[in-house]
Amino acid sequence: MAKSQKPRKKAVATLPFPTEGQKIANMRLELNALQIKLDRMSKNIDAQTEIHAAHLALLGNFASHDLKNSLQSIDAIISTHQHDELSEEHLQSIKYNVQLIRETLKNFSKLVIHSGDNTCTFDELIQAIKIVSRDTFSENNINFNVEQDYDTDITFHYPFTVMFLMLNNLVINAVKALEVVENDRKIEIHTVLTDENILIKVFDNAPKVDKTLEDKIFEFGYSTTNGSGIGLFHARYVCEIYKGTLNYHEETKKNHLLDKCFVIELPLIKEEIHEKKHSNN
Repeated sequence: MAKSQKPRKKAVATLPFPTEGQKIANMRLELNALQIKLDRMSKNIDAQTEIHAAHLALLGNFASHDLKNSLQSIDAIISTHQHDELSEEHLQSIKYNVQLIRETLKNFSKLVIHSGDNTCTFDELIQAIKIVSRDTFSENNINFNVEQDYDTDITFHYPFTVMFLMLNNLVINAVKALEVVENDRKIEIHTVLTDENILIKVFDNAPKVDKTLEDKIFEFGYSTTNGSGIGLFHARYVCEIYKGTLNYHEETKKNHLLDKCFVIELPLIKEEIHEKKHSNN
């Protein structure tokens, strides 16, 4: 009895080049990918424009506020007294306000650091944040603290303005979130060095971010605090440009009531670490 033969598999011919339909499909995929990149770049440009405008306004307000007060005090004396009517008290007041003007200009220079090799130190960033936010921290009764787990200076090979805006955006975000906290408001920045990276952790004791919103808060224009929805988007974008990351975590600190945390992680260049020089004074 003859064995039944299995049906032969039909050979499928493959063309050595894509069909017109495949070309169109591939082109659509490429166009969609380019459109996504273009949209993201456009959002970043909008974010940069708004954040730089806010930064310029912040610098202007900082300088004008402190300078205006001192100049008004001096003007009140010299516009209402003749030179022979100036008392020792008047002179001391003028000297004091001139000193305040000097301090204001000195502090202002710390907010507009420019380095020809596009570098800045962690200490410079923290000084700038303390200077620019001192009134905000005072008015809102916020305790601001910085902790480091190492005894070194860190020099970032990134422009000061870029690093300042990125870190300050997280501080602004924390200040906004703390508006619903009645008392004992805290913001803390901790830095940790690993073999490969530096981690900058920004803690606050505002209510935690809802689990379902942990990624959404980084979207352009999205805000849970009635803010612009620009700061976190821009901060993450800048981190990614420098091959780093920015994420939200819940991380409880020992002896602290802090568990809401934004973590910046940037690749570390060994030459960025220098032992701190301790002053004998």
